[in-house]
Amino acid sequence: MPVIYEPKGRAREYSPLALNLYNGCSHGCKYCYAPGIMHKKREDYVYAKPRKNIVNLVKADMLKFAGDPRPILLCFSCDPYQPAEEEHGITRQVLEVLGEHGCKVSVLTKAGPLVYRDFDLLLKYDVELGITLLFSDDACRQRWEPNATTVSDRMTMLLHAHRENIRTWISIEPVFYPVQAISIVKECAPFTDCFKVGKLNHMPHIERNINWEKFVEDVVLALMTTERHYYIKNDLWKFASEDVRMQYKKEV
Repeated sequence: MPVIYEPKGRAREYSPLALNLYNGCSHGCKYCYAPGIMHKKREDYVYAKPRKNIVNLVKADMLKFAGDPRPILLCFSCDPYQPAEEEHGITRQVLEVLGEHGCKVSVLTKAGPLVYRDFDLLLKYDVELGITLLFSDDACRQRWEPNATTVSDRMTMLLHAHRENIRTWISIEPVFYPVQAISIVKECAPFTDCFKVGKLNHMPHIERNINWEKFVEDVVLALMTTERHYYIKNDLWKFASEDVRMQYKKEV
């Protein structure tokens, strides 16, 4: 059975193909949907280990996916650069396999320092490096992403990647604090090639306190001002007023 797969639903808006390298994720993000999908308790999901025989399974998938022009995202249900990667080196091995077989790859991480190790491969194989960045206030980050790296570490890593001519992007999803989300757009635009923005879901007690119509107007205006590429996910764009739809685009 292939380990490279076609995501469904909202995930597919980020990438037509994906690959998850680890079972579990030690970041412990309180908004993470993966434990529920994997039928695991949240407190157990933080114990991460490589998927069994994952490197060889990726090699086998190259019979089908070598040279496929569709991007492959690493990863949706885990972080390819969580601390377990320092011990196992699975992400680096898989990047080499995918790169040597002409696959287009995009990485999404909340990590910081460990990513520097693979700058050579990201550049060699033209891998897009993305970070999830939801908060400009690290106290908020600590509340929702207790074991992930700091806001400052992520921004610094992205800045260095940009200086090395690695293509960069930021995922601002899920949005908890609209003001902080817009602050991220403005602060990170000089070293980010693309932004992807999506709303908060499955937390109605927080969602109903956010004016999504105002936020989508404000964030698109901020994004347009940066002159960077961007993508507004469908669940957020549905709140765009008719005026916003006429003035701005969903994606650039």
